[in-house]
Amino acid sequence: MDTIEINLQPSPTGAVTGTITNQDNQPLESFPVKLFVNSALFETTQILQVMTDANGEYAFNDIPVTDSIWV
Repeated sequence: MDTIEINLQPSPTGAVTGTITNQDNQPLESFPVKLFVNSALFETTQILQVMTDANGEYAFNDIPVTDSIWV
């Protein structure tokens, strides 16, 4: 029986983070933030959503590095 060795490399990933504030520079809590990711890895645009925390901060982690990302 032959043995075949296969080496897989994970796709590179990144993060998109930020802070949402109002016109008075106060953080907006529980504010929805959407991320649209176009990638050859997916057949269609992937839409991800998170909510801001008490400090108005949001984070999308482990996002595949692609040509097109919109927040």
